Amino acid sequence: MTDTETQRQPRFIENLLLGTTFDQIPSLIPGVVLAAVVVAISSGLAKALNAALGFDGLISFILVAIVLGIIIRNTVGLSEIFSPGLQFSLKKLLRLGIILLGIRLSLVDVLEIGGFGIPIVVGAVATGLIVAIAATRRLGLSDRLGTLIAIGTGICGATAIVAAAPGLKAKEEEVAYAVANITIFGIAAMLLYPFLGNLIFSGDIVNTGLFLGTSIHETAQVAGAGLIYDQSFNVVATPSVADVAVVAKLVRNVLMVLVIPGVTYI
Repeated sequence: MTDTETQRQPRFIENLLLGTTFDQIPSLIPGVVLAAVVVAISSGLAKALNAALGFDGLISFILVAIVLGIIIRNTVGLSEIFSPGLQFSLKKLLRLGIILLGIRLSLVDVLEIGGFGIPIVVGAVATGLIVAIAATRRLGLSDRLGTLIAIGTGICGATAIVAAAPGLKAKEEEVAYAVANITIFGIAAMLLYPFLGNLIFSGDIVNTGLFLGTSIHETAQVAGAGLIYDQSFNVVATPSVADVAVVAKLVRNVLMVLVIPGVTYI
């Protein structure tokens, strides 16, 4: 095999489905198997912890899986052999899961949640932009960094930051700081906000879902928080908290089309 063949870029279908070429499928297997094993172990641990505590579903296996992954990555580390499969799981399988969440909803549910939530989402986005920019100026940070953090907080996490950076002529270190900020606080929110939402809204599904969908940064983090809530508090209704949260987050994502050009121009 020549160097040209080994370095061939994936075609459209290959990139859409796998993010790599079909002949690289075997390299995905170790990482995908590792992710599946972590999920299986986390499910067993969650059941054991819930049984020990005497509460059915109090601790979500998703929460356990996230914590377990963080521990593994920051202690024993991971061999490079797992990297392709984990990237595939993160970029393809995770997004497929979010799509499947949406398939569970009827068009009526989406219109009802979206219509009710649009004013709340717009207000939350505007507040996030204004407060974040004001806070970063108060801290003496650059306007570019403040704007990147504001856009990442208000709209769509790291995706919005990367999309806005060229127009703002942001430096690489400013982009890195903004993404790190969004990632750290987004993970913390994903783990804590489901329980905070239940405390604030006393189990109200729609309000809790809107809270999670408007306050957590990344779409995947929102979906994770919603599923943690549904499992921890045994939500079986449709739409569930995860459904409402994801719809609210997608409304935020749509606003990226207006906010990024507008903020860049200003």
